[in-house]
Amino acid sequence: MLHVEALTPEEVATRIKAARLLRGISQKELAHRLADDGLAGRLVGHLERGEAEIRPVHLRALSLALGFPERWFTDPVDELCAPTLPESHQEQYAHLRGLLEEVLGRFDASR
Repeated sequence: MLHVEALTPEEVATRIKAARLLRGISQKELAHRLADDGLAGRLVGHLERGEAEIRPVHLRALSLALGFPERWFTDPVDELCAPTLPESHQEQYAHLRGLLEEVLGRFDASR
């Protein structure tokens, strides 16, 4: 399910940049990977600055190029970390959610 409207363009941009940096690749390398899928190389910079509307074709290409699920780029943190395992894992989810929020906050602050 596509929840792009749930995030601001700036939040989506932060998620893209965070995913790229977590994978240790440059904007140029990501542009090359997206070009292999027929997308313009300039798209990466535009998406990371929140200047381009993210479309389903972008989500698929980013997901493949970066190895993150499409949901990473569209869903609110609460939905990404929604517990689906037994209650015994609630503490782990809370910890992972905190880490995710910290990572996203750091990348957002570096913009």
